[in-house]
Amino acid sequence: MKPKKSIKSYIYERDGRRCRFCAKHLQFHQASLDHYLPRSKGGTNDIFNLILSCKKCNKLKKSSIPPRF
Repeated sequence: MKPKKSIKSYIYERDGRRCRFCAKHLQFHQASLDHYLPRSKGGTNDIFNLILSCKKCNKLKKSSIPPRF
């Protein structure tokens, strides 16, 4: 399920326009949403489980759970 743009806008501002993994400053079009706790591991689409990430970090994370946040 693709999140609505307003949800992405909220998370973009909430997370300070930075990737939550590498802290890179992101333009809106560069940002992607990622599930902190992957859906494959029981995570939900709840707004508190969605975080901002750059595409590189999102790809590297895959379905793992980050060791720190």
